[in-house]
Amino acid sequence: MARYLIGYSENAWNFDEAYAVCNDGDILEFEKNFTFEIPVNQQRNINKSIHLLGHNTTVVDNTTYFHSAFIGKLRIANGAKVTISNLLMSSNADKENLIITEQSELTLNCCHIENNHCHIVISSNQNSQLIVDHSWINASNNVPLVKAVNSVWSIKSTNLGAIIVSNDSNITLRECLVDLSIDNNNMIQSNNSSLHLEQVTLRNQQSNHDYPALWARRSEISLVNCLLEQGKHPESISLESCCLTVENTKATSLTVYKSIVSLTNTIIEVGIYCNHSLIRGFGTCQFLGKNEECFDIFSENSSSVILESIELNRSYIPNIQTHNYSLTKISNVTFPNGNLADLHFQTDESSDFIKSKLNSQSLTQNTTRPQLNARQQLQNLVGLSHVKKEVDKMFRLIDFNNKRVKKGLVPQKQALHAIFMGNSGTGKTTVARLLGEMLFEIGALAGDDFIFLEATESDFVSSELSNTIIKTTNLLEQATGGILFIDKAYTLIKKKHEFYYGQEAFNTILKYMQDHYDEIMIIFSDHTKEMQQLLKSNPDLKARISNIFDFEDYSPEEIIQIGHNHLIQEQYVLEDSDYYDKHVASAYQFTPNHNNSHWIHNFNEQLLKTMANRSYNENSTDVATIKNIDIDKVIHQYLSGINPDEDAWTKLNQLIGISTVKHQIKTFIDLTELNKKRFEQGQANTDFSLHSLYLGNPGTGKTTVARLVGKILYQKGIIKQQRFIEVSRSDLVGRYIGETSIKTRKVLENALGGVLFIDEAYTLYKDHGNDFGREAIDEILKFMEDHRRDIVIIFAGYSKEMTKFLQINPGLASRIPNTFNFEDYTAQEISQIGLLGIKEQGYIIDENHYSQIIQKAYQESNDQSNGRWIRNMNEQLIRLMSSRIAQTNSNDLNTITAEDLKQLLKG
Repeated sequence: MARYLIGYSENAWNFDEAYAVCNDGDILEFEKNFTFEIPVNQQRNINKSIHLLGHNTTVVDNTTYFHSAFIGKLRIANGAKVTISNLLMSSNADKENLIITEQSELTLNCCHIENNHCHIVISSNQNSQLIVDHSWINASNNVPLVKAVNSVWSIKSTNLGAIIVSNDSNITLRECLVDLSIDNNNMIQSNNSSLHLEQVTLRNQQSNHDYPALWARRSEISLVNCLLEQGKHPESISLESCCLTVENTKATSLTVYKSIVSLTNTIIEVGIYCNHSLIRGFGTCQFLGKNEECFDIFSENSSSVILESIELNRSYIPNIQTHNYSLTKISNVTFPNGNLADLHFQTDESSDFIKSKLNSQSLTQNTTRPQLNARQQLQNLVGLSHVKKEVDKMFRLIDFNNKRVKKGLVPQKQALHAIFMGNSGTGKTTVARLLGEMLFEIGALAGDDFIFLEATESDFVSSELSNTIIKTTNLLEQATGGILFIDKAYTLIKKKHEFYYGQEAFNTILKYMQDHYDEIMIIFSDHTKEMQQLLKSNPDLKARISNIFDFEDYSPEEIIQIGHNHLIQEQYVLEDSDYYDKHVASAYQFTPNHNNSHWIHNFNEQLLKTMANRSYNENSTDVATIKNIDIDKVIHQYLSGINPDEDAWTKLNQLIGISTVKHQIKTFIDLTELNKKRFEQGQANTDFSLHSLYLGNPGTGKTTVARLVGKILYQKGIIKQQRFIEVSRSDLVGRYIGETSIKTRKVLENALGGVLFIDEAYTLYKDHGNDFGREAIDEILKFMEDHRRDIVIIFAGYSKEMTKFLQINPGLASRIPNTFNFEDYTAQEISQIGLLGIKEQGYIIDENHYSQIIQKAYQESNDQSNGRWIRNMNEQLIRLMSSRIAQTNSNDLNTITAEDLKQLLKG
């Protein structure tokens, strides 16, 4: 082990020269009062396992003075194990100061890392390690970061004036102080990491900040003997999809979402907020109640809070609230500052609050479940944000009118009639009932009792005209003062035959609406498409209705939430809720006709049957837990239709020639599968488009390949429908103004969920004034933008013409990112294609002779139609064979002779 002295003296080395000759294990010692500074925007790379040693002095009051310094950017790489001791390190640039990469290891022992300019003081990646002991990381001008990516950090007895960011890493802090003054960031951010804090204090001196001290997502976290001082902001720990263990720790508050938490002897200054999570408490958890506007414990959305013992320190309404299919169970409650009867516990009708022992005192009836009113029930429904906003608008107008009436003013005229449009399972009937109850509660309906009648076509229409009018009028009169909900309203006018009187029923309803506009509320409900057709065909209906509610489809996240609520209501638990979320989202996204909430209820019913069957077969006593294997089985059933016996990928690879296209398609499919898997795992995804250009001469297999690619995408669950629609200009472009958009839109809608193949796409545009092709292009572009995940559009044509086509509209090229170049077949490939066609038809031929004849003919031909050329040649060959057989009365109907081939050449 050699030792090199770095400094100014006569016998000292220059740093760079010493590093050039040193070996692993050597020491580079800085002289006292020596500072080595790297020029701005340069760095020094350390690829050897060496020790950089400086000098410092610690005086009586434990203040440490450093006598050696390294200024500039240092990068440790190539697996080096570097130790830096007793050294002041500072930055002179605006980027990173210390970088550890390529499975390297850095140990900092009694060092001072000072931030003057850079944003990231220390960063590590690529399976590297950082070990810090008895050091200081200070922020002199701004608040920097220390950032770990795919790394392991162990930091002990260190003061950190920097934000800690951890991604896919393992971080341990012991006996540390993280002391900052920030108002626009977290003190610690953890993503998909393991984080262990022991005897650590997180202190933010900024009192007006808006970020929790510790934020984590998909991480495992433990806090032992820690203190989180968060100033005035009530949230000090915020978790999403995490596992947290807390012991003998004090924190301002705890907010958790989809997480599992264990608390032991914990002090909470403000409160706990639990959403889709489980919290278990051991020992005594103290709630100081320092924020007069916050609950001590609030749990909602299928959460469970189970605590052994709690101490509350103030009376609040309510101290504990349990909401939306949740459970709170507390074995022992104490209230040192007052009487237990003054505490308040509130639970809604879907949840439970269980108390075992309340320190020998009884509680008042504050724990009874209040009945949610209709407005609260509506707000608690999953999703439907647009509908809820429209309801708020309606009630604001009602309130406005009430205020005008109180002032003696004429109210603004308002009819309550409404249109409910949306796909199946979006909650139209449920919302209609709740809306009716809300209107009744505020006195907006005319009746003394709440009336809600639900009717369909059969309740109105009879086989006789007079009976239809009587039935319809009776229903309307029964609903007067309340609500008449007409489901599948479009069916009343859809049927057109001589003895159908749905239109008469509809006309009767319209007249009654006009004559009794303030005495009844009629709600017309149907699917979006049908309701739009109803409004178009009946302008009078639209004129009478000002309230239109558009029920949007549920997102995969909302479907998952509905699924969780359903399982909790049925008293089942999941082995792994994240596993359920991921696979349900995938199945919902990639299966056709999912029908919103109907889909998830049907899915759960299948899941419960599968779980019950497994439990019976295993003779298990666990009749509540749904396991991952149950989910797998149901998912397989739902997606089984996506894997037909025919393997399109194998058929594609068996096609003759087009090697470039096959390679391009493999890359294309691999990327789409990657994006699908990342979506299933909840990871960020680029907005990847499947729209494509197929460029090549005639007969190069563009249509054949497109069909197979469509099957591959369907078999892999990337598109929802095994649907391939092939069109050309005549299918899209009309003959008069307005016809083109209708024709094009119909084709596009029919292809939703599958593949639309537009052959010779360049013919859509013809450069003269009265051509409607541009209108078709514009319609296609808008549809591609609105339904980018719901359809694959393939534009096919000759390379030269398609290049001009893309220049017609700048939006075309940007929306079609995938280009497949279909090369011409070689003469040998042409003969192989032809021979394959002959064999498939059951004919016998001299293969070598055939190949020689065909290759020679193709090379001499000026025809570049590829596969079409060889199909025409084979057809001509069969005709020549047929003529020969007819002339010779031969009984051999299968053999193509040399004479037939000779005649082919003459032809």
